[in-house]
Amino acid sequence: MPDGTEECKFAVLEECVEAMKLSVEDDKKCYTEEVDNLNKEMLVVDGCFIIELFYRDYLLTHPKEETNEERNEITKEMPKEEIRDPVFGSHLMLYTVLHDLLLLANQLPFRVLDKARFEIPTWSLSNSTEPFLRNLIAFEQCFPGVSCYFTSYAFLMDMLVNFAKDVEVLQKAGIIENYLGADQDASDLFNKLSKEVL
Repeated sequence: MPDGTEECKFAVLEECVEAMKLSVEDDKKCYTEEVDNLNKEMLVVDGCFIIELFYRDYLLTHPKEETNEERNEITKEMPKEEIRDPVFGSHLMLYTVLHDLLLLANQLPFRVLDKARFEIPTWSLSNSTEPFLRNLIAFEQCFPGVSCYFTSYAFLMDMLVNFAKDVEVLQKAGIIENYLGADQDASDLFNKLSKEVL
């Protein structure tokens, strides 16, 4: 079955639902309160939404890559100045969505997103990391034509890291190397980094 067909998309979706079926009971244990309404379909839909959010951010921050067929498919027949994304097209909506994603009740276990198979480069955290990233983020925010790689990274890490144990998981995955000392220090860094960023 060729890639991109409706049958292929449905088969991938079914595969994701089956994978969540195997982990839904373990995923329920990730929450401090009992969650009866968590099911495999909800995990897939919420996971797909977050992955789509990352993907849309990538498409909107890489406008010069005209060879990207999927981007052209999404935006075809629309002049670039008229493209409106329901989330990224409004600072208020983006802030609201990001805020909702950070609420403890809305957190997805990390393994749900693991089906996305996206790669995050390893970053070594030291005492100079926070001012270095803040300067790069400020640069991106001040110049509209500049891609927002570091701003996106800050938001991503803020979504992934809420507690010291999240830092431990990311270290085991090879995503970060923590030379700050305690895992809580790394968690605090990521939680502060994207504040006041539009």
